[in-house]
Amino acid sequence: MIGAGVMGLATGWALRRRGHEAVVYEQFHVGNDRGSSHGRSRIFRLAYAEPEYVRLAREALGLWRELEEESSETLLELNGLVEVVRTLGESTAETLEACGVAWERLDPAEAERRYPIRVPEGSFAVVQPEAGIVRADLALKAHARKRSTRTPSSSPPEAGSTSSWMSPWT
Repeated sequence: MIGAGVMGLATGWALRRRGHEAVVYEQFHVGNDRGSSHGRSRIFRLAYAEPEYVRLAREALGLWRELEEESSETLLELNGLVEVVRTLGESTAETLEACGVAWERLDPAEAERRYPIRVPEGSFAVVQPEAGIVRADLALKAHARKRSTRTPSSSPPEAGSTSSWMSPWT
């Protein structure tokens, strides 16, 4: 893989777990501020309208927990996601239900009691507790400690090898 951000390192880890030889190349240094993985956090959620994204996010949740276990780091800070809607159809509740993901409907008074929000008249809240942030900075460090990377001073990819570009633009 080319690009040793969180996605490139995680992809290399997944390939090695499946028995493939994987090397991740980084143009700069692991943890540089020129890619999409720099900074403290990224959003994590299970609440999507598309069932395939819910399934992928559930799989990712298990893998994040596995990396937390391996690294002894807390990488996920899950505080929940609150959707304020007028109908269930405006929320992700139907997809969550179809995928077997827990969610809760709160009337305005209960939502305002639990969260620092104001729910407009005629609306209610849908809460999905497995949402929050991934500590991108800590996840990058956790992956980098266990992964094989090569920097510009190392050998470039060999002719005939296969590379994948890991970035938010691919």
